[in-house]
Amino acid sequence: MSENQTPPPEKAHLRKERRKAREKGQPYTTIKGKKYQIFGVASRKLQTIQTKKKQGCLVYKDIKGQNPHSHEHKVKFTENDCNLVRHHINSFPSNLLCKKKEFYCSIDLKYLVGGHSYMNCDRDLGLTEKRRKTCKAMVPKYLEHVVATEDFTDFKELAKKYLNTKNLGIGKILHFRISHKNPGIVKVASVLVKESDNMVTWDKVDVLKKNANLEDLPDVDELPKIQFK
Repeated sequence: MSENQTPPPEKAHLRKERRKAREKGQPYTTIKGKKYQIFGVASRKLQTIQTKKKQGCLVYKDIKGQNPHSHEHKVKFTENDCNLVRHHINSFPSNLLCKKKEFYCSIDLKYLVGGHSYMNCDRDLGLTEKRRKTCKAMVPKYLEHVVATEDFTDFKELAKKYLNTKNLGIGKILHFRISHKNPGIVKVASVLVKESDNMVTWDKVDVLKKNANLEDLPDVDELPKIQFK
């Protein structure tokens, strides 16, 4: 049968029913009688629904115009349906959405947080929502009260008196190590070092000022406290 010839009414009807079944995720039978249980995804339709969702429109309308043989453009989607479609779209690899039409034998959606997709912003929002249900939200005024009622020790003057970190290069190093045996000498490395890695060369930097004696350090209780207004 050439492209210009009209298919027999029987076959045309079967194709129409098969297309509807695939798009709804229902089992269908081919012209040869073979049965399929396939979840069908029409990418253009999903992309159109996604666009309408972003625009706040919950009524699906075909961007290529209304199909005289279909009433899909009149279908109304509830908010819950739109959420399912959104998660459904976000769960697919982006390269598959570029195809005109694709069919999947099965789809498994796994969420690290119940009801939220794998996207970082969505997952973080889910954690925030769960936490919000069990505790009160803290505004800057509450945080100010928490800080003001706690005891904070002021090490600034002590550091000025004992430490010299100019040669440390804290902005360039990736790993530094302080030993309790020799706290005045800091080991630094330009790479992250594993415990079993003996090939990395450590640079030793003396961070104590001249004539500074660690035995003269006052106890923590004797240090001044930070005062908040």
